[in-house]
Amino acid sequence: MAPNKDIDAKLRAIIQKKAKCEVAFETTLSEAGLDSLDIIELGFDIEDKFKVDLPQSQQEMANFTYGDLCRLIEERTAKATEMSTAEDAPAKRIMPNASTSNEAAIDGSLHQ
Repeated sequence: MAPNKDIDAKLRAIIQKKAKCEVAFETTLSEAGLDSLDIIELGFDIEDKFKVDLPQSQQEMANFTYGDLCRLIEERTAKATEMSTAEDAPAKRIMPNASTSNEAAIDGSLHQ
């Protein structure tokens, strides 16, 4: 599956600032020449740019391919969008059933 073009362009720009070579979809961060400090900084840059949380293990991040990062960011941004959409949806008001005596009182006051 091809990565989202917007995510691909932004992520590629972030990674190319630190990578020692051109990064392909299957290139791991360690294969791109990033050392442990580069990977940690890269993680912070990605989290800031995309507003997502990444694994905190430098070793795990080092073994991620560029494609893995694209998919992870796509999944997490999609989940964040779904959650914010659900939070922004108007709340449905559920009105309790009025008792018959209250209805009669209301109906009587409206008709007078």
